[in-house]
Amino acid sequence: METAKKKSSVLVYALIGLPLLLIPLIGTFVSDEVNWTGFDFAFGAVMLVALGTIIGFIQTRAQTRALKLGLTGLALIAFLFIWGFLATA
Repeated sequence: METAKKKSSVLVYALIGLPLLLIPLIGTFVSDEVNWTGFDFAFGAVMLVALGTIIGFIQTRAQTRALKLGLTGLALIAFLFIWGFLATA
């Protein structure tokens, strides 16, 4: 029973970031400066699901609160670094 609960919470974390893709979607219709293609949206979705999955595993597997905060912060920093690097490429 507990493993099913852990799997469902990881799934929730994995899907929670996908609504963030609505921001560039709206931007593509409102402004000519936002120039995302279908590949950009697909890649963004993969990155957000991966980040959510990693955070979900951290939250379900890490024992202490300090370890959870540290690893989650590290995952967010790595995500932002990769996202920023790919945005300038």
